Amino acid sequence: MSRSTGFSVLRLGIFFVSLGAGWIFFSSYPITLRTFVLILIAAGAMLILVSLFSWRKPSLRSTGLVTGVILGIIVSMLLTSGVALAQNISDGGFGPYTAQEIITYNGVASESSVYFEVHNFNGPITISTWDRASYSVNLTIRARDTTSGSAQSNLAALKTSLDESVAGGSKRLILVYDMPLTGNSAYSIEVQAFLPSKTLSLDLSSSNGGIFLSRINGTTVSLSTSNGQLELNGVYVDRLEGSTSNGRIQGTVDIGRTTLSTSNGQIRLTIPSLKSGSYDLVTSNGAVTTTVSPLPSVGYSLDLSTSNGVINISLPNLSYSLDQRTAKRAQTTDFSGKAIQLTINIDTSNANISVETS
Repeated sequence: MSRSTGFSVLRLGIFFVSLGAGWIFFSSYPITLRTFVLILIAAGAMLILVSLFSWRKPSLRSTGLVTGVILGIIVSMLLTSGVALAQNISDGGFGPYTAQEIITYNGVASESSVYFEVHNFNGPITISTWDRASYSVNLTIRARDTTSGSAQSNLAALKTSLDESVAGGSKRLILVYDMPLTGNSAYSIEVQAFLPSKTLSLDLSSSNGGIFLSRINGTTVSLSTSNGQLELNGVYVDRLEGSTSNGRIQGTVDIGRTTLSTSNGQIRLTIPSLKSGSYDLVTSNGAVTTTVSPLPSVGYSLDLSTSNGVINISLPNLSYSLDQRTAKRAQTTDFSGKAIQLTINIDTSNANISVETS
């Protein structure tokens, strides 16, 4: 037997030994997707180190031997845990077992205004007000993994707190998550908060979940999410900024300055027109419909644009500076003399725009 043939047989033998040893081990101790990924990272790092070492000392032939060990281990993992790993991937990297905990933070907010901040993930945020001088913040936390015990461990690893302070006569409430090193993929969190009917300021963000507001009066509201809708039921503030993707925006708002944007979602707003304000509404692949007041005390300045869509306006007494099927600019006669003035700018694509009266 030549030396090269003997070395090839040695590598094959190492592969079979690693395969058999891995089969015995992984049959008794099934692995999770995270463990599989960590093993792949370690195997890749080992191959890089051995290759660099062999490059400096070409007489050593350790690369082939290490490769045989690594291939045996990986093949044994796939043979013993491949089906479970595939199911693990379909579950987002975590198994079907779920552990759940409900956490509630209660307190008193006697100050004249309240600031509330949440940066959530994998779940919705719901905020509403009540006629009490107190607040209640409720969290429903779910953790997943491949076993019930590991799901419980994931649940215990996530720590939450509500930082409470007073600044400038305003109660400040900030929800804080202390994440484990594994990240947030194993978790989903639903946030529901009841705040006093006072002047509110909100800074809310999430992912894979909508944001729902009800009966909000205040100064500034900032909303950001992905793969979720924005629902605004009775939002009356000075400034509103909201953005989402793959979600619609809808509700009743009357705001001094509004910027709302989404993609692959429609925008449908009712504006009572009780005060002057400006509205910038942007979407793609979604229709935009605004319903406004027909009262003669309200004047409108409109700048509407779409592509591959139609614009319909049902307001009286408009003077057009641009009147095309896909682009219109118009203003109410004697706009500057109206008690209430609304500026509405809408931009969308592949969808219609409609401005109608209630």
